[in-house]
Amino acid sequence: METVKNSQQLVLQEIGNTPLVLKNKKDLYFKKGEDPLSSANTLEYFYFVMSGKIKIYDVALETSKEQTLYILS
Repeated sequence: METVKNSQQLVLQEIGNTPLVLKNKKDLYFKKGEDPLSSANTLEYFYFVMSGKIKIYDVALETSKEQTLYILS
């Protein structure tokens, strides 16, 4: 697992140093409970989760139960 995390960090560093990314890079910070994917800009940008986790879930209308689809970290 540590090897995967190290590989991910190397890829992020390499991508982060490309001129196009450096020119258009924008750091965004969200508090726990905020929804970063509800923004109108979601389709305009590519997001990297640098720390923390994002849970993608669906709520059944009939039962109001939450089903976790993905956890991004």
